[in-house]
Amino acid sequence: MWYAVQTTRGKEQSACAALSRLEGVMEVYLPIYRHTTCDPDGGKHHHFSPSISGVVFLCVASSSLPRLVTPRGVFPDGGDSGARLYGALSSLSSLSSIISRSSIPDGDMERFRLLNERRHEVMDDVRVLDDDFSRLSSCHDMVLITDGPYEGLVGVVIRSNVDGRRDRRFHFRLGNLTVRVSNIRRYRYVVVRSATSGRGVTNVNAWRKIDSLIGSIQGMDPDHCDDAPSTLKSLLRCMKSGISPERYALSLPVGHPHRCIIVSLPPAAIASLISLTRYFHTGASPIDSALDSIIPSSPLRPFLTPTSGVPFPPGADSVTIEHDGIKEHIFRVDMRPFFRCPEYDDDLVYYSHLYEKGEEISINLGGFLLNYREMEPPARTAFLSDLEAEGLHSTASLLRRCVSSDNASLLTLGSPLSCSLEEAYRFAAEMWQQTHFFPWRSLLQRYVFLHR
Repeated sequence: MWYAVQTTRGKEQSACAALSRLEGVMEVYLPIYRHTTCDPDGGKHHHFSPSISGVVFLCVASSSLPRLVTPRGVFPDGGDSGARLYGALSSLSSLSSIISRSSIPDGDMERFRLLNERRHEVMDDVRVLDDDFSRLSSCHDMVLITDGPYEGLVGVVIRSNVDGRRDRRFHFRLGNLTVRVSNIRRYRYVVVRSATSGRGVTNVNAWRKIDSLIGSIQGMDPDHCDDAPSTLKSLLRCMKSGISPERYALSLPVGHPHRCIIVSLPPAAIASLISLTRYFHTGASPIDSALDSIIPSSPLRPFLTPTSGVPFPPGADSVTIEHDGIKEHIFRVDMRPFFRCPEYDDDLVYYSHLYEKGEEISINLGGFLLNYREMEPPARTAFLSDLEAEGLHSTASLLRRCVSSDNASLLTLGSPLSCSLEEAYRFAAEMWQQTHFFPWRSLLQRYVFLHR
């Protein structure tokens, strides 16, 4: 087992020498990088320096380690290096908790050593932090570095402002610790998993729950599915935060539309209804304006959703419902082939919604397409060029085929349909995974691809 060891800065070499002499120690690893300095006469000198100041790594049998340190995690035979297990002298109450905190699995250490060898002369600001990576990964999207010396690493990128200088810092797991790398914007990376908590997740969750409830209401009464958005607004307007849907339904007369809806909703939809009631009834703004601005007025659902709403017949992979002059075909689709590194997401099965009117098949891109159509021609051309430069070829190709329509939020698919639909799937996946067009990604998350 490997362990992270803190030292006095500048004493890393002394720590390595002292620790390597201890009984049971198999290896001491000091990450270094090569750099060059120039003297006044122009002569060049090459030096090797620690990649991470004040940290070395120790490989020792877990059964031997307690004999080498004090109850507070300090190495008494570490000389003048101040060597101590990472987290020693902190609030951790016992030696076992200090040892657990500083431990690093062999696999993590192997990847870290390979990374350091790849870095060569790259002088990034690298630090080991006593931060809980699980907490960071829940509050931020997980990303995969796709080029440069950190290619293949998965972690989170956090924006910061240090001494008036903006920086994007990459954080990845090293055992129970976190490694931070500054200035990661020089390298490319893609999103591989959504954050599950934090400020930015609240709205995304609300959009997803709104769509799920609209779909559920449409599935209850296909003959009046176009009324589902207004029905949901009415239901949320009348419900009060703190009162359960079941209690509200019992207060209504038998046969009331709201009562009929609530008693028919499955448990997951009831949970979404309770969550949205809290979301809208904040008291911070008029409920009517919030409902009108957030809940779509159109009954046509986004292109890709995590729930079908309308139940599928047994053994079927699709279902069709009728709107006013439009047929909606809902298909179950596995998005795994269209994602880079799909192994980081547990479930990539979604439902695509295709709208048939006459001989045309369209998909609903909502505000994403509306914003694109409203761009001036020079801005649109520049945007398409930027998409191509970032490798978002399916997105650029799809938008170039955008033509006028009776419904400005609908994009008509070309022929053959299978190829055009595959391109649309690739557009949704690549735009969701990109990190350079944040306003457009937000529009995609709300109007096109309601990712879990």
